[in-house]
Amino acid sequence: MKKIFLITTIALILLGWAYWKDGVDNSPRRPINSNITHRILIKFYSDIRGKEEIIKGYGLKRIGSILKGKWEVARCPDNVNLKEAINKLLNDKRVIWAEPDYIVKIAEETIPNDSLFGQQWYLKNEGTVQGYVKGADVKATYGWDFTTGSENVIIGVVDTGVDYNHPDLENKVIKGYDFVNSDSDPMDDNGHGTMVAGIIGADSNNEEGIAGVCWKCKILAVKAIDSQGTGYYSWISDGIEYAVDQGANVINISAGGNSPGVVLEEALDYAISRNSLVVAAAGNSGGQLLYPAGYSPKCISVGATDYADKRASFSNYGPNLDIMAPGVDIVSTLNGGAYAVGSGTSFSAPIVSGAAGLLISLKPGLNVEQLRKTLIYTSDDVNSQSLPGFDYYMGYGRLNLQTVFSPIHLE
Repeated sequence: MKKIFLITTIALILLGWAYWKDGVDNSPRRPINSNITHRILIKFYSDIRGKEEIIKGYGLKRIGSILKGKWEVARCPDNVNLKEAINKLLNDKRVIWAEPDYIVKIAEETIPNDSLFGQQWYLKNEGTVQGYVKGADVKATYGWDFTTGSENVIIGVVDTGVDYNHPDLENKVIKGYDFVNSDSDPMDDNGHGTMVAGIIGADSNNEEGIAGVCWKCKILAVKAIDSQGTGYYSWISDGIEYAVDQGANVINISAGGNSPGVVLEEALDYAISRNSLVVAAAGNSGGQLLYPAGYSPKCISVGATDYADKRASFSNYGPNLDIMAPGVDIVSTLNGGAYAVGSGTSFSAPIVSGAAGLLISLKPGLNVEQLRKTLIYTSDDVNSQSLPGFDYYMGYGRLNLQTVFSPIHLE
């Protein structure tokens, strides 16, 4: 039996219900701990020279660039009004666009627990777990009859990093990049990314731990959120682009923000252009969809259902909600060889990411739009309180791997 690590009250707060907010930039490499961003993203026309001097002329300090140099990142000192600086930049004929570098925070609630496959009700539930409705799962065992995944399929986890030493992940993880600390060690110092990775592709059928949705798929670890669960849109956008360039077929973003961002949308467009599917969590505030989920159909937006096959009370909703997946009491891997139970759309999204990995493994010729349609349109329309078909609260329904892999959809 593997050692179980307890999470302190402080850690629970840091890993608690959260969402992307504006926050202060103490330093690009130090924790972000406020609600006001002091960073600006600037996109100049490609032929403009002396960008650093232009930035300095507005009283700003250049930090660096992202998305292969297409965007400049600048810090706004306390004596310069951020909104006024952005408005001035938008009126500068040398500038295409300027916007705040919004803060990202992970979105989930974690309660420590150990795990066995029998506890993974969301993958297969025959009504044996008390209080859990039979049929509320994603029918993963039916999908596994067709494929358990392929080592050629890579699923990027753009998150707090991944504990690549975890016994259930050590054979699955490709070490990517750390955009928080600007190095090549994406070790998870928070726990959130490790849980996401385990749901997607924990080592399976190995007589211990849990089963991932996509048994054989590889996990590309990309750290774009810091130890306190916070980061910037610039880190997430760079993380998406990096994952695409490393060959990720699917990219999971289990976080979201209140504010739309052109830089984030550009990163999604880049993923689409390279046939990489982005799967994003809807958010946990019980309100409108967060971003990037709100940018669907440029990604798949995922809400959470509970053990009664209903929308979880915390799950966000809206006109761009695509699909639901279980998001309550989800068992997964945790740092240090541990296991834990988590609730939130952060844990619904990786179930869909894993399902996408299975589908690509079986049908590698599918493009992003075909993947979206297959996963979304084969879902179970479980909202009995509305007319059949799409609705704002449940999207097209809850993921069902039995119908995803039915013969009619595999032709």
